[in-house]
Amino acid sequence: MNDHTLQVLEFDKILAILAERTSSPLGKELAHQSRPSTDFETVSQRLKEVTELKKFISAGENFSLTGLKDIRSSLEKLKIEGTILEPRELLDIAETLGTARRIKKIFSAKLMADRSATAEKFPLLYKLTNPLVVFKEIEEKIEQTVDSSGEILDKASRKLSQLRREKERIREKIQEKLTAVINSPKNKKIIQEPIITLRDERYCIPVKAEERTKIKGIVHETSQSGATVFIEPLTTVELNNSLRQCGLEEKREIQKILNEICQLVRFNLAEISQNLNILAEFDLILAKTRLSLDWKCVEPQLNTQGYISLKNGRHPFLIQEKEPRADYQNSKVAAKKVIPLNLQIGQDFTTLMITGPNTGGKTVALKTIGILVLMTQTGMHIPAGEDSEISLFPQIFADIGDEQSIEESLSTFSSHLRNVKDVLKEANSQSLVLLDEIGVGTDPEEGQALAMAILEELTLRQCRVIATTHYGTLKVFAHSKPGMQNAAMEFDRTTLHPTYRLMMGVPGGSYALEIAQRLGIPIDVLEKAKGFVSSEAIHLDELIAKLEESIQEGEKTRWEVNQKSEELTTLISQYEKRMETIREEEKRIKERAKEEGRKILEETKRVSQRAIEEIKKQPPSHPTVRKIERVLSEEIRKLVNSEKLKVPKKPLKDLKIGEKLWLESVKREGVLLTLPNSQGKVKVQIGSLRLDLSAEELSRQSVRPRAFSPQIFQRPLEKVEEDELETSSVNYENEGSFSPELHLIGKRVKESVEILDKYLDDAQLKGISFIKIVHGKGKGILRAVVKEALAKDERVKSFRLGEWNEGGSGVTVVELK
Repeated sequence: MNDHTLQVLEFDKILAILAERTSSPLGKELAHQSRPSTDFETVSQRLKEVTELKKFISAGENFSLTGLKDIRSSLEKLKIEGTILEPRELLDIAETLGTARRIKKIFSAKLMADRSATAEKFPLLYKLTNPLVVFKEIEEKIEQTVDSSGEILDKASRKLSQLRREKERIREKIQEKLTAVINSPKNKKIIQEPIITLRDERYCIPVKAEERTKIKGIVHETSQSGATVFIEPLTTVELNNSLRQCGLEEKREIQKILNEICQLVRFNLAEISQNLNILAEFDLILAKTRLSLDWKCVEPQLNTQGYISLKNGRHPFLIQEKEPRADYQNSKVAAKKVIPLNLQIGQDFTTLMITGPNTGGKTVALKTIGILVLMTQTGMHIPAGEDSEISLFPQIFADIGDEQSIEESLSTFSSHLRNVKDVLKEANSQSLVLLDEIGVGTDPEEGQALAMAILEELTLRQCRVIATTHYGTLKVFAHSKPGMQNAAMEFDRTTLHPTYRLMMGVPGGSYALEIAQRLGIPIDVLEKAKGFVSSEAIHLDELIAKLEESIQEGEKTRWEVNQKSEELTTLISQYEKRMETIREEEKRIKERAKEEGRKILEETKRVSQRAIEEIKKQPPSHPTVRKIERVLSEEIRKLVNSEKLKVPKKPLKDLKIGEKLWLESVKREGVLLTLPNSQGKVKVQIGSLRLDLSAEELSRQSVRPRAFSPQIFQRPLEKVEEDELETSSVNYENEGSFSPELHLIGKRVKESVEILDKYLDDAQLKGISFIKIVHGKGKGILRAVVKEALAKDERVKSFRLGEWNEGGSGVTVVELK
């Protein structure tokens, strides 16, 4: 790849931005060393690796490479037999090996819950990370030997632990003896300071220089002032010797421990080096992925036919200036306005001539194309729209900007010519050539002629050429020559500002006079300038302006049509989703209905069984029997009236009043009271309950199990007493209707309990959730009885005493289930 092109397009800045997103010095080094490739398979693989990791991260997966260290120098040292690394170096090796182990675990199909997930969804990442070798033994050995600060742990070996305990014992004994010397009354005047200090790894005490003969021992040091000498008393000499000896043995043991670990690492140097290279490569892919998320990039489609189709392309430096960094686990970037570039070249034409006003974005468009091609060939996603397509070019030439040199006596024109000379020498059908302001810097007529010759030559060679110019002649030339196409940077004549949008297929005007007017050049000067412009040029500019206006109108109409189309598509999608929701809801309702029917049957059976057990224990006239009968009647009524359980059948023939018929839905036998009316309805007596049913629900089949029938159901209808067919009642305040208040004032305790029980039963049957029990205040006996009864009753959800405006402690407010 042409180094001059990389420099002109500022490719090194892209690599610097990429390097910022690496996690280790290894990845940073690889980022700076990255270069565009021309091999299709290599570029494709690099792009897809980024796509896989981006998908992996976007799915919420989280991992870190912070443990990856540059351990190359340590591994290099270990190639020399007998070399022992520092504890800190071993810690770096352990952290790096731990990172390799975690990355392998994340991407290893054998360790994934879904074994096919990694190999199938992320084949390239699996292929990259699968060769990583796990060294759990080395990791654990280092972690058990060295702490986070780089110190050797006591538990590194049994001998080391014993030596350190012995050192501490000796040290304490030395300090004890020296403390005794310092605290001795006879030594009070000769001690400089009551402290114990360390000199030459031996414990000493500071003594006044003039009193040095008063303490027998070895002088190890004298203070700078000469006023203090540091003496090791004879009483601690042997102990200090023992301490020193113990320290030497400790160092030998540490060296032995470190040597064992280094030998273990040395034995696996090749595999560890391989791990390091894989992790460095993975770090680079991760940095590319972070960049792709930050800049909302896409993987471009590749080709080798010289075709470029850029959709909504953006120059990375504009994004870097205008957009904040993204959170890599949440890639939603708050993007600011950057005018995108849309461009095609390489199929119907190979040379594109871009014209337009100064500061209109021509050079930026040229650089955008160049840098996005370079990023693609380096295996990086590009900030562009989906379906963008980039060709791989073995050679990219760029002559952009003013490169005049005073030192080399080169003018702008000369500098351009030198670059163009290199292009004409090497460019071929596989080359991309970017020429900014071609032919500028000399006499316009000669410059235009030279530019036309150069463009024609490169077009004949089938090079992909994108050039910018202000020359009107070149616009006509590009329009008339096969293989060439015009494009223009749009200019808004209303606001006199460029829009930075590229319009394919039309030439653009320079709009020099309009821009001069906006910048404040006097009108009379502008009028004179217009007089100097040739009529042909004026006519051409007017045609171009009208053409631009027509294109803008067409673009506006197309945008409006697209908006309507998108709205229609959205409405259709919403309608389809709504219909799907309705179908799902219908399905859930049916399932819920079946489940509720089943629950009703189960509950009826449960209540019936419990009622039977209670009835068996009591005589028929007992209040409990009446209570259960009422509950059963209500459950049967619910069941019979449930639409979920009704199954259409053929109506029975020859029905007779008094005939016993079977009601399958409740597994009960009833007595027919009336013949079917015009609607096919009959009255049936089931126990104490009279029901209006459809004749279709009755059959003459009787399979009722005796164990589930209350006694009152088994007695013939004519033997059932009248009072058994009626429910007992409580005299509520509002006769004829159910009152939400029950007054118990003046009632006896036993009577109150029975009335309360019946009242709760009726309230629940009528579906009332809140009731009031008026028991008065008095001595609180009746209130206590009510409280006790409510606390034990399964029908009660909660209860409390009334508020001041509800009757206070003379009322209990009850919430029923």
